[in-house]
Amino acid sequence: MTDTPKPQPPRAEAPAVPTPDANEMTVRKLAAKLQSQQVAHQAQVAVLTKKLDECRDRYARQGALLSNQIATILERIDAIRRSLSQPGKT
Repeated sequence: MTDTPKPQPPRAEAPAVPTPDANEMTVRKLAAKLQSQQVAHQAQVAVLTKKLDECRDRYARQGALLSNQIATILERIDAIRRSLSQPGKT
């Protein structure tokens, strides 16, 4: 009997190891993308902050206007009460 060598299964090739240059490029791309996103987010925050300030100003003006209107109404009510409570008036 002769021993014939058994066929060996094909060797799996080792996965390609990225070179340091490829890793460095990937890191640079990711850093650039992150920087771009950060700039975009900062711009969005600036726009939203401006809108918030505008709303605060508008509501402050409206609040002051309402406060003045309420004061005027209360003065009118007081004037009416005084005129009704004066003796001799019918």
